[in-house]
Formats: sequence, structure tokens, C-alpha cells
Amino acid sequence: MAIILLNYFVKRILKTTYCIFYRIPTHRSPLTLEFSILNLRHNFFIVLCLTLSCLASAQCSDFDAKLEADKAAQDLMSGKTFKSALILKTHLPSKRKEVASYVYVKTDDLYYTVYSLVNSQCQAKIIKRTNGKH
Repeated sequence: MAIILLNYFVKRILKTTYCIFYRIPTHRSPLTLEFSILNLRHNFFIVLCLTLSCLASAQCSDFDAKLEADKAAQDLMSGKTFKSALILKTHLPSKRKEVASYVYVKTDDLYYTVYSLVNSQCQAKIIKRTNGKH
């Protein structure tokens, strides 16, 4: 949707700037031409805001965060996950996600819950783990 809007605004900006710079005669009053220049500035501002919002919201998706947390938990415990991970909390200023992974270790015959923090670059860091349960 954002790409369609971006394409629409870019076409309008290019058309307006082409008419202004090459002085194509238009059957408009000077007031209308001034309004189109203001409209050009408005469209440029919208395109700029859309572009910056896409760049600013770059963070690790929930699915990727769960995969990375499961991988880190399996490496730590040397077991297999028996249930899909859950995102418990998203820390707002840093956009880090707190993820719970559930691991079964066959050698101990125990089930563990491993908690980890996943940052915006999808790098998981283990916080803690629970004691094993049967």
C-alpha cells in the first residue's frame, strides 16, 4: 500500500515540477499556479514522511525473533524445542523483545523454559532458564 501511495505522489510531483520548470502554458490563474506549488510541497512532505517511517520502523519481526530465541535456547541446553516460542513483552524504547522458549532435554528427561532478549538486529541473548521439570 505504501509503495502505491509513494508511486502516486512521485508521479504528481514530477508532473507539477515539469509544468513549472518548462513553463508549459496552462489555462490557470496565478492563484491556481501558486496553489499547485504549495501542493507540490505538501506532496513532497508526505513522500518524505512515508520514506522515513519505513526506515525508522526497521526491527526484527516476531517470527524471526522466535526463531532466533529457539536457536539460542537449543544451543544452550543441547535439546529440542517441544512448543513454539512466545513473545512475552516488547520493550518500547529499545524495541527489544522478551521471548520464552520451551526446550526438552532427552538426556536429563527434563523440560526447561529459557528466557531471552532479542534486539532489533535479531540477535538473541539468554537472560535466564528455569529448573527442569518432568
